[in-house]
Amino acid sequence: YEKQQRHYSLNILRISHIHDFIARVVLGKGAFGTVLLVEKKGTKDIFAMKSISKDDIIKKDQLEHTKT
Repeated sequence: YEKQQRHYSLNILRISHIHDFIARVVLGKGAFGTVLLVEKKGTKDIFAMKSISKDDIIKKDQLEHTKT
């Protein structure tokens, strides 16, 4: 199970383009951005995607708080 989970996690890391997703619902909005419920095209897997403004983060000097 652990090996299967690690493989799945590595596949998630390869996802890098917003164009691979369809936005379905806005889950929330905050000071730095928006969280969306998205569906991956082709697989129909559901994810939560956080969208943040780099300019706002830099202007507010909050870069360390946004690293994950």
